[in-house]
Amino acid sequence: MTQTSSVARPIEREDLQAARALLKADAAVQKYLKRAREIIEDAATGSKEHLALVTGNARELRGVVLFGPVAGADGAASLAGVSVLEPRRRRGVASALVSAACARMQERGARLIVAELADDPVLAAAHGLLAKCGFAQSGRVPDFYKKGVDLVVLERRLVG
Repeated sequence: MTQTSSVARPIEREDLQAARALLKADAAVQKYLKRAREIIEDAATGSKEHLALVTGNARELRGVVLFGPVAGADGAASLAGVSVLEPRRRRGVASALVSAACARMQERGARLIVAELADDPVLAAAHGLLAKCGFAQSGRVPDFYKKGVDLVVLERRLVG
């Protein structure tokens, strides 16, 4: 069994049960990331399209970040979501996971990484996290999710 660590590592099959529980407990994931479970399953089976990094071990995952290359784009990546176990929040776990995902994609030749988020109060912490991690708004689609809830496109340049 993998040892508990604060170092981000690729998700493994033995992490799936804990990852599912982590995602299920996250209100923001439940509301907006319905595909998160599919992405995490795909990442744990070695997909090159969907990637996930975790901290902790199969008994207690502290956090998970979902990301990957954008199909058909040269050097673009997407950040699909990040979730941290409630008692571990506000301790730098999410920032470390996002930074590790960005570094992983940069190693693979990505120039930029994009995140799409609803402009919804339930995601206020996620917006703050991404701003702290160097993401800036590059677009907005009004009323995308429903009337009054816009889609916000954030991006972080990975190379000069």
